[in-house]
Amino acid sequence: MKRIAFIIIVITSAVVSFAQEVPQTVNFSAIIRDADNVLLVNTPVTVKISFIAGGQYGTVLYCAEHSAVTDANGFVAIQLNRGEYTCGCNDALNAPFVGIPWHLGNMWMRVDYRTDGDYVNLGTKEIASNYYALLSRKAEKLSNINFYVANAHDGEVLVYRSDAESFMPVALDSAYYIGLPTPSISQVLSSGNSADGRRISGLANPVNSDDAITKSYLDSLVFIIDTTAEHLFDPPVIVAPEVSSGSYINLTSNSVTIQGIITYNGGDAVLSGFIYGLDEHNMTDSVVIGDEVGLFSHDLSDLQPFTKYYYKAFATNSVATTYGRVVPFITAADSDNCIMGTFTDSRDGNVYSMVTIGEQTWMAENLRYRGNIPLFDEYSYDPCFPEPVTEHYVAYPNSDTLNVGVYGYLYNLAAALDGTVMSSEIPSGLRGICPYGWHLPSEGEWQQLIDLFDRTIASPQLAGSPELWTNASSQYVQNVNFGASCFNAVPAGSYVYDEGSHSFGLRVYYWTTTAGNEAQLQLKCVDISHVMGGPVFLYRHDSYSANAVRCVRDN
Repeated sequence: MKRIAFIIIVITSAVVSFAQEVPQTVNFSAIIRDADNVLLVNTPVTVKISFIAGGQYGTVLYCAEHSAVTDANGFVAIQLNRGEYTCGCNDALNAPFVGIPWHLGNMWMRVDYRTDGDYVNLGTKEIASNYYALLSRKAEKLSNINFYVANAHDGEVLVYRSDAESFMPVALDSAYYIGLPTPSISQVLSSGNSADGRRISGLANPVNSDDAITKSYLDSLVFIIDTTAEHLFDPPVIVAPEVSSGSYINLTSNSVTIQGIITYNGGDAVLSGFIYGLDEHNMTDSVVIGDEVGLFSHDLSDLQPFTKYYYKAFATNSVATTYGRVVPFITAADSDNCIMGTFTDSRDGNVYSMVTIGEQTWMAENLRYRGNIPLFDEYSYDPCFPEPVTEHYVAYPNSDTLNVGVYGYLYNLAAALDGTVMSSEIPSGLRGICPYGWHLPSEGEWQQLIDLFDRTIASPQLAGSPELWTNASSQYVQNVNFGASCFNAVPAGSYVYDEGSHSFGLRVYYWTTTAGNEAQLQLKCVDISHVMGGPVFLYRHDSYSANAVRCVRDN
């Protein structure tokens, strides 16, 4: 197992002058060692950085993945705003890096990494205040200036006096020179004037060379003032506001809280809100929330159980309305919502539950038919001359015959196809090992099912029987949508010849009829597991693997 030994953060913008924009880059550096404290050199690594507002368990505003390769010293460096957004990355609101509201303070950073396999969470730490203090330094300098001006009148020119730490009015004479009443020479030493402490005179038409230097200096100053004053009262430039759709929380069968964030109002008053509905391309309902920049949310109620909805945040000012990305969600199912039934396999008398989801009717249990198929461990395997397994074999889930009643059998590729060829059609048209009137589904048929839930969050909704999932899956089964579809996928794991059973209690693989690599006798499999909490994956498994089978009823 690998770990990051220590982390260094360098703020590259600390040397940027305050007249420039908010810093755009932050460097992240780390040295990576393995569990034996040995440097990992020239090794690919992926680092996931999240910025969180309001405490270490607050709202994730920004999250991105960064890929790099360690150097010969195990050192890796990335720029935090150069990563790739990822769907569902730590449930971030997907605000742009430049829109992170550092000025609010109480910002935290979470670091996850991996060299292979799953991400490892290294923890969440508060960001030192000197970073986001830097971002507000320019405003801070202005806030220390006394803008109150006594005895000033309309049209007068104001000059900032550092000795008095305030602005003071000055008069312009007929030649439009600034007439400072009897200024001391110390006030103009920066111009190169060294008049030995004398008072300055003849400013309108100086004869003395020192006074001429002062006049030249003030001429330049007046030119700057005149040039600036031309645009002093120009109207501000207003642009479109910037907004992102946030994640949803508090999901039930008939309600949900949706979130968004405005990162910039465009220089104008702004209104925030959401549009939502059942059709991703024609959301007909809307709500206006308020006029504040930052996070905003809204509670939706009176929703239908086990129904897919969509929403996106919007922000509008006097010149434009902008929208965040479309976010889908599915309300939780009520116990009476699923369309269930039963049927009997005429080959062996096994009775199965079935469920209609969308336009398909699926078995709601894993297939338990064996017939005369031998066990996989009876297969004679020659590692020196490996050949695709063309004979039919089955395996017990977790190598225990008592598991068949709940988890079904695990079938190798040949047994699942049962003499038929591969197919990518919808429907597949291949019965395979399924009962009469049913068929083995293609990848496309699986995709039709998954698309009803959104592939990135479908896994817990297709799963079922929470008591069968191991402790490693505790957060997975606590998902409010766990079991919502009544498909009832159970974690039967898989079996690979010469490796045995694995992933029992954590995941289940289901065969499709679609070729992964036909020349090597491989089929694609659907992976429903607790890994990453929600996505459904597709893998290629070869003839040495044994996986579960679910069948779809013929039309």
